[in-house]
Amino acid sequence: MLRIFSGHKAAVHRVFFTADDIHIASFSDDKTVALWDISSEKQLTSFNEHTDYVRAGAVSPVSPHVLLSGGYDKIVNMYDTRTNKKVFSVNHNAPIESLLFLPTGGIFLSAGIIYL
Repeated sequence: MLRIFSGHKAAVHRVFFTADDIHIASFSDDKTVALWDISSEKQLTSFNEHTDYVRAGAVSPVSPHVLLSGGYDKIVNMYDTRTNKKVFSVNHNAPIESLLFLPTGGIFLSAGIIYL
């Protein structure tokens, strides 16, 4: 079944299902991260912590409430969707193109330019 999720104001570069397959997280050039309810097609929350394009994202493989975003502002942000707050930030020192959680969910990797 086709679903359409409207709300971002610029290109969306990454989309992932959460670990419980109930929600979708999207990562956009409008500098936001959004969490969507699949059944209702409604945006549940949005995070506006980046100052440049958000080109990377990841969802925890073990917790449906943990998201990562990475942007051209060189920052990795972790969010908790239960509280709708940023948990912490890490400076990657280069624009971020990719994020990955290890399967256990306890460690993540960020990649951009020549840095991991």
